[in-house]
Amino acid sequence: MAVPGAQRAKVAHVNMMTDTIISNLSLEGFRIVLRALLTAHASVTETFETATQSYIQECVLPAVTSRSPETPVDLAGLQATQKTIRCMLGCGLCFQSIPLLGDIAARAVDMALGSDAAASDEASSFQASIDGDIVQAMTAVQKTLKGTQVLANNERGIVQGLYEQLADSRRVCQTNKIEFPFARAFWSAGSLLEIDKCDGASEELMAEAGDFGGQTPAEANECFEMAGRRLPRIFTGLWQLSSPAWGSASAGKIFSHFSSSVQSGFVAFDMADHYGDAEIIFGQFAKSYPQKSALFAATKYCVFHPITVSRDVVRANVTERCQRLQTVKIDLLQFHWQFVSYFALRDEI
Repeated sequence: MAVPGAQRAKVAHVNMMTDTIISNLSLEGFRIVLRALLTAHASVTETFETATQSYIQECVLPAVTSRSPETPVDLAGLQATQKTIRCMLGCGLCFQSIPLLGDIAARAVDMALGSDAAASDEASSFQASIDGDIVQAMTAVQKTLKGTQVLANNERGIVQGLYEQLADSRRVCQTNKIEFPFARAFWSAGSLLEIDKCDGASEELMAEAGDFGGQTPAEANECFEMAGRRLPRIFTGLWQLSSPAWGSASAGKIFSHFSSSVQSGFVAFDMADHYGDAEIIFGQFAKSYPQKSALFAATKYCVFHPITVSRDVVRANVTERCQRLQTVKIDLLQFHWQFVSYFALRDEI
């Protein structure tokens, strides 16, 4: 059906006015409007992510990937690349972002060696944020696997390449006697590859967190009993580790805070399979803590989308929880499933 001339003019005018908004709205205002649009019309989200993918792949990545590894890049340049990486993680380009993350981590270490940047708060914060971004990427990769699925050979090769880059950077830091800033990323990539090797990193971080001489943690003011264990009424929640959007901290600082909480009597920690590297970093902490038996780990088996429930699927998830927590037994496993009908399958669970 043909559109009358007057209506065509009106549509054109509306489009021009829309472009006027886009051209003149402040960045913060644009973000507010876009969030409101995505909230009110959830179906737009897929289009938004697809358009972002196209823009990054066609307009941004060619310039970033064509840069020679020898090309010097300052902190501001690395921060600009980091924004691109975060957009890639947000729109589903997690595997494509991994080589960039490996490169930016290596450059950050080189920069720390070549100047006084290692001592600056800005550089340290940047390194911690990259550490968190790599953890986020590894979590995104993990969530692409369904049930008993494993990484395809090409996918494993990408993650292996990142792990090897981080291992090289760690050796450089050890040789030059500076702190390795990507311990969380190193552990996360190793866990995804099922590489049980940390070269004493957690023990070193525990030593830095404080020497408690093997003393027994204090008991919290309010406690309760569960399955023969006396636990604090307040658990330490690790939800904030699910995204670097809440901020990032080095493994050393996290260990220090964990130690302070435990010594104050808050020995129980609550986490989930999708809380970033929460299980991994707690597992590393618990493994090296002098009073490991005093700690209590509660984690979750989460199902947000329909799956085929079977013994193998459930066993694979529980095994992964144990592997990430570096334990043979989970203190408390919580089933956080969106579909109540699944709980009828008691034999499988």
